[in-house]
Amino acid sequence: MSEPAASASGAEIGWRQAPSHARCADFRRYLSADLDRLTIASLNRGDVWTAKAGGRVRRLDWDSEFFGVPAGRLELLWRDPAAPAREAWEALVPALLRRADDMGLVFLDARIDAEELALAQALEAGGFRLVDALSIYLRDLRGVSPLLPQPGVLDVEAFLRTALRDMQWGRLFAEPHVAREQAEDFYLKTSLHHLARGALSAAVHENRELAGVAIGVPEAEGSRLAGRSLGHLWLFIVAPGYKGRGVGKRLFNQFCAEFATIVDVVEIGTQIQHAAANRIYRGAGGLPVAHALTFHRWPSQADTSQADTSRPA
Repeated sequence: MSEPAASASGAEIGWRQAPSHARCADFRRYLSADLDRLTIASLNRGDVWTAKAGGRVRRLDWDSEFFGVPAGRLELLWRDPAAPAREAWEALVPALLRRADDMGLVFLDARIDAEELALAQALEAGGFRLVDALSIYLRDLRGVSPLLPQPGVLDVEAFLRTALRDMQWGRLFAEPHVAREQAEDFYLKTSLHHLARGALSAAVHENRELAGVAIGVPEAEGSRLAGRSLGHLWLFIVAPGYKGRGVGKRLFNQFCAEFATIVDVVEIGTQIQHAAANRIYRGAGGLPVAHALTFHRWPSQADTSQADTSRPA
């Protein structure tokens, strides 16, 4: 007999008695034909359930440390496809926000499938703001020929400190609550954070200078759900003086060859309007599979009036 579990909306439903063909609004649903089902199976008793939808609120420890406020993410969002989308999402989003409040979270982000327009509207009604729209690609690396890392001095930190000053694309650069200098610092420190925990860095050199760096991060949970070894391209950046000279294409090929030693499939996301990056990923065999929308939610100024003024409001 299934044990009943209380959802955040106060209604009781059977534990793990979700619809067998639930629609997962997380853009990662395309990774496997069975991912919708597996997503439902991966939910825990602490996750949020309403009568027609569900999802997870997860605390982001690194983001919390960097921004100086408790940060979290809404993810693994699903709904019963038999229910009207607006009805399902309008009940779920307030329930997720109550869970986030219970967890003491202040800053939230969510990335959803762009097809779920009713969910986007429900997030905006809940105080979220759209910050970017992404094209999502998959690249199967199993047939990529291995390459050795390029020789040369690889001081990633020094390179990024300079190259990030010219970077234009990224969700935090579109975030009015985050100063430009703080966004650059976030991408620098998050990159070093990933590298310290086993991420891969690939590089290309020109005239004995470091011209571009790409960082790939293996994904344990995504690999478990999809049944394949997955990773994502966290950062792809070419030095300002080498743009428009073919370095980006070489860097992506080098990255794929090196990342293929760790994962089978790489997920790539780039802003829809970033024409140069989209050309590189499509030209190298990336399969366009989805569009995703990223939302942020910060508290009102009244809620943060006593916060450190050097932190985002």
